[in-house]
Amino acid sequence: QILRSILPNETDYFLPDDLIDTLVTLLILTAVVSIGFVLVKHTWNMFDPNFRSIRPSHKKWYVVANLFKAFILFTIAFSSRVWKGVYRSYFHDNFPGLELKRLSVLYIVTDVVALFMVP
Repeated sequence: QILRSILPNETDYFLPDDLIDTLVTLLILTAVVSIGFVLVKHTWNMFDPNFRSIRPSHKKWYVVANLFKAFILFTIAFSSRVWKGVYRSYFHDNFPGLELKRLSVLYIVTDVVALFMVP
């Protein structure tokens, strides 16, 4: 009972439109990142003998997944939108929901794709 009085209503977290937007964003980014995984792996495999020599071969997917995760985390960490959103959230109690939810989806999408692509 005490916890419910502290936390906001569940509807404050996800409005139905936000949930639909988040799911659509997840689907689109999953498709884009999946294609990116395949393109990067095959391109890297063609041009880098060190990458080509990784054995067993499925570990190449781990390398590609970690590269994508690092790039996306770097991009998010240096994004002015994130810093502004965090500032508004903490100091002005104004949570920019949709922007940060989309960035959260961007962050987790590499894990979602890796679950399906990495054996």
